[in-house]
Amino acid sequence: MDVAPYLAIGRRWWWLLILGAMSSVAAYGVVARLHIRAPAPPTYTASSTLFATLPPPPDAQLAADPSKRPWELDRLMATYVQVVKSRTVAERAVRDARLTATPDELAARVTSDAFGYTQLLRITVAGTSVEDAEASLGAVVQAFGEVRVEHAIPGDAAMFERSATVRIDTPTPEFVNIAIVVLAGFLSAAGIVIAFEYLSGGAQAGRASHSTHDATGAATLPLAGNERA
Repeated sequence: MDVAPYLAIGRRWWWLLILGAMSSVAAYGVVARLHIRAPAPPTYTASSTLFATLPPPPDAQLAADPSKRPWELDRLMATYVQVVKSRTVAERAVRDARLTATPDELAARVTSDAFGYTQLLRITVAGTSVEDAEASLGAVVQAFGEVRVEHAIPGDAAMFERSATVRIDTPTPEFVNIAIVVLAGFLSAAGIVIAFEYLSGGAQAGRASHSTHDATGAATLPLAGNERA
């Protein structure tokens, strides 16, 4: 690929390429200054793991069906996973802890998982700050216990461990945004320059072809006249 023509174009139009990059940075600065590009709030998650237990069935029932207890435990864990994420728990958590989020907003920020065939239940709640995530998690865990007792859901769930609150979003550094804007402005200006060079080059080629045609026609007319003579 011959890059010499593009280098020649760059030497002729370098000022326009720089102007395009600077214009993009200026526009980015104005937008950021006017808060049109509002930054996304950070996201933190707080997690707690509960150890769930199921009251043993009567000896007669266990003797009649030895598989009864494991299947009941599976069903209990699946029930706990769904109850934790329910709107009923979210409503109680918002009401008792006086959270600023609505029940629907809180329910959307709650996730729960059971670790395979275990008795461990992990509850995770997201928030816009460490305090928000931890307060929401505590309210959800407390509300889950109260709802479980209130609705006579069998078994029990005690605190097993508490994980550290972490930030899970990865904000883009500002210099990366500026670099992207500069590149976009440079490429936009380069596209305009190349399009202009292509159009002007085609027009010049057309004019040159037309001039050659006129010159050739003018040269052949006398010859045609001499032949007639």
